[in-house]
Amino acid sequence: MSLCQQEIDDAKEVVRNAGFNPDEFEFACGTTASGGPGNAPIAYEIVVTRTTTQKHRTYAGGLASEWMRHFEAELQAKLFD
Repeated sequence: MSLCQQEIDDAKEVVRNAGFNPDEFEFACGTTASGGPGNAPIAYEIVVTRTTTQKHRTYAGGLASEWMRHFEAELQAKLFD
């Protein structure tokens, strides 16, 4: 499993903990930089879309990123409503 997919799985738990249905959210990864072990991606964009509202946000994911903290704050601020 890729780092991005692991982060997406964790983000679905953040969605659930915030009181939302994870099935209403789509997550997409796009590779932007590589150089990790075996030339693995170390930085990428994660686009999160709430399918029921079509509101979306783009975050910088990867090693030592804080995108999930920002995502959680934006869920709580109702930016996806």
